[in-house]
Amino acid sequence: GSTARVALSMGVNATGQITSTVFDAAGNQVGTGLLRYQGNALTYSTAADGTLTAVDPLGNQIFTVAPNATTGQYTVTMIRPLDAVSVTTSSFGTVTAG
Repeated sequence: GSTARVALSMGVNATGQITSTVFDAAGNQVGTGLLRYQGNALTYSTAADGTLTAVDPLGNQIFTVAPNATTGQYTVTMIRPLDAVSVTTSSFGTVTAG
């Protein structure tokens, strides 16, 4: 089977939902989608210290991303599990009409 990894995009879509991007083992982008918890798309809020908190529509905290201004590193804390990311791909052959 093939291996995939999920990268978190800190950008959001037009409705404020957190997006995810799926890559194959070679690093090629194979799809995008929304980060979800129990089927619900996640949004986020930020604190004064720069900490990002992802939440579901019911206000449940799902994960946090806390920056360290001194080192430039950050800590990701998973509070609840994300839903598995699913990607649908389609391949179309050549169609000739006439």
